[in-house]
Amino acid sequence: MGRPIISIAPGERGGFTDEDILDMSVAYLTSAGRTQSQIKEILGFNSQAEVSRALGRALGEKNFVTQWVMNWPQDAPRDRIEGASFPELPHLRNLLDDLGRQQSGVTLNSLHVLYCGDATTSYESRLEAFGRGAADRLVPLLRQESTGTCAVAWGRTIRAVVDKIPEDAGRREHLVFMPISGEPFNHRDTGVSPTAAAQRLANSFGASQATLSLQGVPARIPKRFDEDASTVRDFLNSIHDYKCLLGEPEFLLSKVDMILTGVGDAASSENDPWCRETIKAEGLDATTLNSLAVGNIGGVWMSRSASEDGQVNRINKRWLGIQKEHFEDCASRAATHGSDSPPGVVLVAAGPTKAAIVRATIGMVNHLIIDRTLAEQLYGLMK
Repeated sequence: MGRPIISIAPGERGGFTDEDILDMSVAYLTSAGRTQSQIKEILGFNSQAEVSRALGRALGEKNFVTQWVMNWPQDAPRDRIEGASFPELPHLRNLLDDLGRQQSGVTLNSLHVLYCGDATTSYESRLEAFGRGAADRLVPLLRQESTGTCAVAWGRTIRAVVDKIPEDAGRREHLVFMPISGEPFNHRDTGVSPTAAAQRLANSFGASQATLSLQGVPARIPKRFDEDASTVRDFLNSIHDYKCLLGEPEFLLSKVDMILTGVGDAASSENDPWCRETIKAEGLDATTLNSLAVGNIGGVWMSRSASEDGQVNRINKRWLGIQKEHFEDCASRAATHGSDSPPGVVLVAAGPTKAAIVRATIGMVNHLIIDRTLAEQLYGLMK
C-alpha cells in the first residue's frame, strides 16, 4: 500500500491487530455513507479491491458493522478509528489541550472527529451523518452513573443529534433533563427548542421526572427595556419552572452534571432565529455583532478581543438563559472529579465556519464532537 492508512501504537490497539484496525476503519467510513472509491482515496489504499476485502472481513466473521451501523467491540480504539480520515487528529488534540491549559486549566476529556462528507456533499446529508455519529458518542455519556442532570441547548445540530438517539437508549428513570434557556419571541421557525430537545431525550431514556419547561419564556431582555430589567426578572421569577432553573439563589443550571450545546456565529447564522433575536433585541446588524463577537456557545456571546469585552458582557447580561460562568463551573467540576467525574460540557458542531467560535470555547468544554471539515479548519487556525 501507499501511505500508512492509520497509525495506532501497539499499546493503543486494545488487543486488536493492524488488520482489525484497518477493517474497522473501512467499516466506519462505510457506515458514514462513503463509497469504496472514496474510502480508497481517504485511507490511501492502492486499489478498490483492497477496500472490498477489508469490508468483507468487517461484515463477515468479525461483525464490525451491522445494518450499516458500527458494532464497536468494547475495547476498540474508537477515537483513533473515527480519525482515520483525519490523520492530524493527535496533533489537533495536543494543540487544543495546550490552549485549554492556557485559558483555564481545563483540557478535553475526549475529541471525536466524524467523517460526514466533503464539500461536494449536501449540508443536509452531512448534518444527518453527523447526527448519527454524534448520537453514538453521546449515549454512553448519558448512561454514566455520574450523570444525574443534563441541560440541553437548541438548534439544527442539536436536533440532528437528538433525533438519532434511539427511542430505547437505556432506561435511566432518575436522569433529569432541562432546557438551558427560553425561546426567541419573534420567530416561529426555531428548529428544535431547548425544552423540546430536553423532553425528547427524557423520553428516550425513560426519565420519570417531568421535564421543566421554558416554552413561552423569552430568551433575552431587549436593550430598550434595560431600565425595567429588574422588573422583568422579578416577573420571570414568578414562573415556577424558570425560578427552578434560573432563579436566585440556588438554581438547577448552576450545578448541572452535563450540558449538551452547540455553537453559532453571526456571520453564518444570520438566518438562524436565535441569532436574529439577538440582533433585533440589541438594535444591531449582523456585521456589527460579528465585529464584536466571534460567536456564541449556548446563547452566550464570546468577544473577539479584550477591547470588546465590555459591550459583549452587556449583551450577555440581557440574555436570560445559562451564563458563561455556568459553562466554566460545569467544565471545571468534570475536570476535577477523576474517574467518577460527570461528563461536563459536551459541544457538538459541524462545518468549517464554526472553527473560530469552537476555538474560543476551549477551556470550558470537556467533550468535543466535530466533523472533519470543521477539524481541518480548526487545525489550520491553530497550527
